[in-house]
Amino acid sequence: MEREGIVLLDEGLSGSIRFEHFRAPGKRYHKRRNGFVGSLVVTRQRFAAFAFSKPVVNVPLDRKHLGLLQCRVESGDRLVVRFDVAAFHPGWSGVVECHFRTPLASRFLAQLHAAGNRPLSEPTSEPGASALLFHEEQRPNRLWSWGTSGLLLACLAWVANGFYRQLVLGEPWGNKPAPDDVFVYLMIGILLFTLGVSALLLTLKLTIEVRRDGLFVQLFPIHLRKPKRIPLERMTVCEAVRYRPIRDYGGWGIRYSRLGNAYNLRGDRGVRISFADRKPLLIGSQRPEELAAAIKAIRGPTPNGGCAHAGWADSHG
Repeated sequence: MEREGIVLLDEGLSGSIRFEHFRAPGKRYHKRRNGFVGSLVVTRQRFAAFAFSKPVVNVPLDRKHLGLLQCRVESGDRLVVRFDVAAFHPGWSGVVECHFRTPLASRFLAQLHAAGNRPLSEPTSEPGASALLFHEEQRPNRLWSWGTSGLLLACLAWVANGFYRQLVLGEPWGNKPAPDDVFVYLMIGILLFTLGVSALLLTLKLTIEVRRDGLFVQLFPIHLRKPKRIPLERMTVCEAVRYRPIRDYGGWGIRYSRLGNAYNLRGDRGVRISFADRKPLLIGSQRPEELAAAIKAIRGPTPNGGCAHAGWADSHG
């Protein structure tokens, strides 16, 4: 590295590497995350990232190779590097995402931007580029999820107290106590409902991916086994928008309204896709401009000029 001329270097960084649907000789991970101490370096010829002493990224500084990476900065001090391993190792499959915590995160991203002469968060249309152009995971607001779960558990505890008093202590619970056998079935039903709703709220996750073969959306655990593919053959307009979740779609989740269908989990930003033969579809996103650009890259120009940037505030005053 020193012989190539080091431009930027940071060592002793805390980080993590995440594997998704990863398959390699002797290794298979559905979901796995490992922590490490690593380093980042940009020379005049290459970009390399190390987990302990092993390189996890080692690519020349040219548009073709940098286009295989998705790089971004999170929280101001975390550089995220994501890539499809099949682009580097034929016969392997899956996605690897590396997180490096460094105060130089923005400088590293700027160096890679300058070397590739384009923002690395934008998809590339060059042959041989990674099949994965965009990836985003969203979860509900933690305060809302834990607050609702806590309220349900409090109600369960209140009913459990009555269950204990009536069936164990023999004290009738309430002015018109239910028979013991009915009380047992009621308690079981409330327990299953509370645990089910709490588990749903705490495991909800919206995953959005744009690949060369299409747009995929998975709202787990509703889409339990595989994501739903959104056909784009009849797409006419794709726009990054700001919307009103409750007023326009009645909330979050999988929604159906007079404005069309929606997949959303948090926030008030997303991408609205219009079609020639069916209702519009809104996909909630925290990075709607990037998502719209990735959809445009796989779909190509639309009759109305491709992807636009709009918002309800612009059209509603």
